[in-house]
Parts: sequence; structure tokens; C-alpha cells
Amino acid sequence: MSEANQINQTITNAEQVASSISGDVTIYNYHYYSHQSNKSVPNSSDKTSHVNLTCPYRGLHHFSPQDAEYFFGRDVFVDKLINATKTKNFISVLGASGSGKSSVILAGLVPKLQEQGNWQFTHFRPGIEPFHALAEALVPLYEPDKDATEQMRQARKLSRSLIYHSILLQDVFIRIQNNYPDKKLLLIVDQFEELYTLCNDDKIRCSFLDCILKSCKSSVVIVATMRADFLGNALTYRPLADKLQNNIIMLGAMNREELTQVIEQPAKQLDINFQEGLIERILNDIKNEPGNLPLLEFALTLLWENRTEKQLTHAAYQAIGQVQGALTLHANETYNKLTQKQQEQAKKIFIQLVLPGDKEDTRRVATKRELGDENWDLVTKLADARLVVTSVNSVNQENVEVVHETIIHHWDKLREWINKDRDFRLWQERLRVVMRQWENTQRDKSTLLRGVLLAEAEEKLKERGEELRQEQEFIEASLLLQKEEYKQHKATQLQILMGKLYAVMLAFFALILLYISKEPIQRLTNEREQDSLAEKIADITLVPGTEKFSVEPLFLTKDEIWLNRYSYDSKNKEFPKGLIRYNFKNKQPKSYFDNKSVTSVLVENRDIWAGIAEENGKNVKYYILHGVLENGLLKKKLTITVSSLVTSLVMDKNKRLWVGTYRGVCLIKSKSQQCQFMKEINSACSLLAGEKDITINKIILDQQRNLLWIAANRGLIRWYLDSKTQFSGCLLDKNDDNREIRSLPLPDNLTTVTIDSRNQNIWVGSDQGFVKYFLEGIKTPKNIDDKWKTYTNTTEEIITLIQIKEKFFLAGTGSDKTFLYSTYTNKWIPVKINIKESLNKMVLTDDGYLWIGTDRGLYQTKLSLISNANN
Repeated sequence: MSEANQINQTITNAEQVASSISGDVTIYNYHYYSHQSNKSVPNSSDKTSHVNLTCPYRGLHHFSPQDAEYFFGRDVFVDKLINATKTKNFISVLGASGSGKSSVILAGLVPKLQEQGNWQFTHFRPGIEPFHALAEALVPLYEPDKDATEQMRQARKLSRSLIYHSILLQDVFIRIQNNYPDKKLLLIVDQFEELYTLCNDDKIRCSFLDCILKSCKSSVVIVATMRADFLGNALTYRPLADKLQNNIIMLGAMNREELTQVIEQPAKQLDINFQEGLIERILNDIKNEPGNLPLLEFALTLLWENRTEKQLTHAAYQAIGQVQGALTLHANETYNKLTQKQQEQAKKIFIQLVLPGDKEDTRRVATKRELGDENWDLVTKLADARLVVTSVNSVNQENVEVVHETIIHHWDKLREWINKDRDFRLWQERLRVVMRQWENTQRDKSTLLRGVLLAEAEEKLKERGEELRQEQEFIEASLLLQKEEYKQHKATQLQILMGKLYAVMLAFFALILLYISKEPIQRLTNEREQDSLAEKIADITLVPGTEKFSVEPLFLTKDEIWLNRYSYDSKNKEFPKGLIRYNFKNKQPKSYFDNKSVTSVLVENRDIWAGIAEENGKNVKYYILHGVLENGLLKKKLTITVSSLVTSLVMDKNKRLWVGTYRGVCLIKSKSQQCQFMKEINSACSLLAGEKDITINKIILDQQRNLLWIAANRGLIRWYLDSKTQFSGCLLDKNDDNREIRSLPLPDNLTTVTIDSRNQNIWVGSDQGFVKYFLEGIKTPKNIDDKWKTYTNTTEEIITLIQIKEKFFLAGTGSDKTFLYSTYTNKWIPVKINIKESLNKMVLTDDGYLWIGTDRGLYQTKLSLISNANN
């Protein structure tokens, strides 16, 4: 086979588009790694056309559909799988580590089903967040007409909807079936054991299993690969144990005849032969263990690279260390070529890539942030040497893991490192479980470390701080709490007694006032007012002509509302995706930026600034378009390239444009054609978030105090636009322009921010349902946490938050839920709005109209007695 006949593959990881593999075979969300090992390394003596042949062996990597022509030895098992797909909706493939479970699905089952012509395939690994991984696999089929950017957004929405049961997985499968009525779906859940090795939340794991087990449909077959030694874990959950009763297919060890095919047939396909007796020698060296299959493939790969013209020889086999020694020899040679500093780095890297277990150690995915930028060049070098593999997830986060668990069990040096540091790694993983509880509870102080546990963590941080980058903030927060509690403990008994006495007296007088005042009557009046306002909000109507479109109100002026919109009907050419200008007076919509995904809009007089995400081939191009309206027509003025998706646009009084993106905040000065990222903001955010880049969800301008409020994925940033404003506490940075930056303690991932028009309090919402407000109008106390008041009524993502009347706030979630808050009653009540699709955003006009954008149209309702409010 010539090189021209080889199959090239493009990996598109973060964009969630389909990977085209092996001709017509498409597996959505399948990220296949191309390696230099696919081609042989030419020997100086080679003078023939066989020098650059594709290597038919896969080393420590699994076989993919593009390798199907070189996949041998599993015909009986593949036939059994084919028959199972005809009668079963859930199939569990169990086998030992290294027995070839992934290969038999991807290079055996998938190509055979593809020949039938009526199948579609999608793939995922559960990882730490199994719901999000599942959503990423399904969205390309669930919303096929959406571009890559919208599919990324939809995956986040869908995962939360599945978690909170606002959308059922069986309904997702029904919609996919409606999209492709003549197709069946094979959902591949690879490395199912990650539910037990990586997902430490029992509630999430059980909820995910229920979601999968209850959703099997006739048009869907779920096939899950799992290591046999995790069967005991699976059987502890009764619903899964019942499902596995008649749906397990065991993948056993290969017999001698099958192993002969694995060794001989791939080379034979390329007209390469083995020296006489070499195949028998290799067969005799293979121990009768299924886990030795990767060692065999790795040895054959090295043997191929050291072939002599058209023959694989005994001499080359001896030189690579034979089957049992090939991997160790190669890993040690790679390690010995590193400098002393790199060797120490490599040791720390590999230790973090192994998860110590009670029965057996397994591989673990580590992030670039966790290992550090300074180590990533070495990670890339180790990937080139085929010891690790790197990838990029849907939010452009770089990850790394060992190429196969075989390397954990057979590389002697790695085993030595792990055994030496086993106690530290076990302690670190226990710490990470507690740390995730802290993060999942919005950094609740009650989950921080105390006592002996904190003392141990402090000591470890001093000794091995470089390996505890991810945990450092958690340990330091625990130490800070310890200091605060110690100060409180030193309060005198007299102060405590006086405090109790004062509290009793205060309660007594409050009780007297309660009886002699009209408070009960006033409270009832306030509750009725809140209920009445909720009824008015619920009385919404659909704006005609918008029901086929996803609508998000992006910007509001005195006379008009600007919306982004795209059609769900790919055949509808009348209203393509783009920007819509809707005039309140003539009720006429007008379209701009046709066929472009608009993510944010700013309108200043007749100047229009729009953040654009545009697909360019297999990539997404991000930029800001600046245009001016003349007689209703939009004339382009300039285009500014941005390196990430634009989420927010704000103009200050000095005509500087502040841009929020998924990589931080950048600034466009007057007449500038570049968006300069603000290192001061993003570096301070890194102190807050513990990572290089920070995602900006919304920026608003506080004109009264001349500052910006920035809602980010790890907190709230207050950025002063002049040097006159003074405040106390937590000054993080100050640049040459005398701008000042301040971070405030908040839960992870703030999604929105708004200002109370009456008293200038700051209100924020997060992705886990928290709504807080910050008492900005009062003097800053020593303890910043005292300035925050928290309200919680839902665990779903708050994606829009507006003030609709003095002391009334309206919050909308990522599904179809809406809640009304009153500062009179101090509670949230649900508003039953009659919409069935995801809510996007809400705005309020000066004439009292509430506008609600959803995934299926624009809605409006008229509210009376509405005061002017900041939206």
C-alpha cells in the first residue's frame, strides 16, 4: 500500500464536530490521536519504496476505524457483538486492562455496522463530569444545524438540564431519531470505569447511571467498555447490577491462532515478512495474560521501525528487548536522554498521571494548569516519545494522560516512583475530594480543613508546594479561617455574656413591637403585591414570526431592541442567523450581519459594535465588527480580530470599548483596530481563579462611581476607571493609568451582574443558582464577607437577572424557570411562565414591557407601575 492511499485525519476537539475516519465512517466526539509512530523510521540502509510504509501496529494506542484493515484476531467476538446489537439496547464489554476493549469496538464493531448503512456513531469517556461528557457526545446529533460555537453552549445547557431532570435523556434520543428517522444510534461509552476512578460524587454517579439505564430506546444501542476488575464496583448499585445480568459480553485472552493473526497479518498486508522462526519465538515470549496484548503491539511497533528492507528479523527483535522488555527499554532510553532537571520534572509529571487504587493503580488525566506551563514543553516531548498523549477539551483546556495503563504496570522506574510516593498521592487524592466539596458548595467555610488535617496539609504545602498548585488556594483558605476562629476564641467571657444578654433584650423588644405594630398587615400586603406582579409577568405572549428562531435580547435603546437570532429550520432562507433590530414604534424587524453568529452587541447612537463567531472551514473565527447606521443600512467601518468568543461589550465615558471574552478582558481604545488584553485584570483574576485565563460572562458600567463590574467564572471584579475613588482592603494591582482593581469573594462561575437603581447595591447570579447582592453603599468592613447577603431558591444556572420594580428582581435560569424576589418579603417565588424551551435573556423597556428571549421565539408582557430600573 503506497503512502498516497493512507487515510488522513483531522482532529477537531474543542469544536465538537464530527471526526471523519476511515472513508465514510463518522464517530462524533471521538478524538483520535495521530502519532509519529504511524510511519516507520527509515533506516540508512533502506533503498526501496518500503521505507515510508504506514506502521500497521498501534503500539500502546487502541485501533481506530481507520486501522480496521490491520485489525485481526477478534472475528468471533466481533460477530458476537454484531448479533447483540440486533436484540439489546445496552451492552457491557468487560475485559482485563490491555485486552483490547476499545479496539474491538472502534476497529471491529463500528466498521461492520457501517457496512449496514443505517447506523450513526458517537463516543465519550465519563471523566470527572459524566453528564457534560454525555452532552458533548449527543449535541452534534441533537442540534445538527447549530454551528460549533452554539453546540458548545448547548452542551453546557443540556448537561445541566439532564442533571436537574428538566430534560430527560429519552427525549433527547427521540429528537435525534426525529432528526435522522432512518438511522440507529450506537452510543459508545468508553472506559466506563472512570465513573469510579474519576467521578468521586456518589450522587452524580448514581444519577448518571439512572439517566443512562432508564433511557434505552429501540433506535439506540449503548455499548460500554469496562475493566473487569471494576465489575464489583458496578454490582454495588442494584439498578446497574440488574441491567448487567444478561448484557455482559466478556472479552477473554486470545488463543495462539488468534495471536498469530495479530502478529503476521498486518505485516502481510504490506508485503513484509518475518524471518523464519521469529513468529514462533514471539508467541513463546507472550505470557498467557490478556493484559500483555499492548506489550505485544508495542514490541511489534518497535520491531517494524527496525526492520531490514522487507523483513522483520531476529536481530532487531533482540535489540528492542523482546516482548517483555521493549516498553521498559524504550521508556528508560527516553528518560536517560533527558537532562537532570528534566528527569526530575518527568518524575513529578508521571506521578500526577497515576491514580493509586486499593486493588490496582489506574491512569489519571491531568491539566496543563495543574502541572504548570513550565513543564508543558517536556510533556510535549514525552508525547512525541509515545509515553503520554495530550488533548484539548471543549473549553480549550489542555490535558495529558499516560498512553496506556500498561506503562504503569510494566515500566520499572515508574513503579518505583509510585511506590515511593504512594502515601503522598493517596493523601493528595483524599484532599482533592474534600476540595471539590468546597468548590461544589460555593466555598462554604464549613467544608474547609481544620485541626490535624489542616496541620498536615500546611506541612505538605511547605514541602511539596510545586505539586500542590491546584490545592494551594484551598489550603490557604483553611489557614485563614483558622486564624479568624482563633481571634474569635480570644474574645472574653464577659463579651460573650453581654452579647447574649443584648440578644435576649433585643428579641424581647422585637416581640413587643411585633404585637403593637401593623407589621403582620404590611407583610400580607407585600406578599399580595409580589403575587400580583408574578401573575402579570406570567401573562406573556409570543411575538408573531419569531417562533422558529432562537432569540436572545442583546441590547436595549430608547426606541428599539437588538436581538441575535438563528433559525431551527435549515431550509428557511427568509430569516438566516444574524442580528435583528426591532423597532417598538413600527413593530418592524430588520436584519443585519446575515449568516453570522452574534454573541454580543453594543449600540452607541448609530454606531454598532458586534461580537461575531464565524465558522471558517473547520475552525471558528472570532472578531468584532464596527459599523454605522445610515438610513437604516449598516455600513462596515472596521473589523477587529479577537482570539476568543466575545461575551460582553461596554463603552466608557472616554469612548474606550471594554470587551469580555472567554480568555479575559481586552480593551479597544478610540480609533484602535486591536483589542489589547488587560494583563492587570487577568493577572489579578489568576490569583482569584488559580489559572492563566479567566472567562468573562458579563461587564456592566457603573456610571455613578465610574467603574466596571465584571462577572467572571471565578468571582466578581471591581475595576475603577479613574484614580480618585478610594477604598479599603484587598488592593491587588495598580497600573500606569492609575486604574485600580479589586476582587471580592464569591462562588465559582458568576454568570450575570446588575445594579440596584435605588441604592446602588450590586446583584450577581451564578451557575449553581446562587443570587447575592453586595452592599456597595456602606463603608467597607474589615471582613468583606459581612457585606454579602445570599438568597437561594434554585440550583439551576442563573443566566439573566434584572430589576423590574423598586425592590423587585427577576431571575431566569438556563431552563424555563423564572423566579421573582421581593426585598419586602425577603423571599423568591416561582413565576409560571408558559414557555417550553430554554430561556436566554430578559430586558425591560421604559414603557413597562418585559421582553423574554427563548430558544423558540421572543415573548413580551406589559407590566404596570414599573419604575425606571437598571437592566
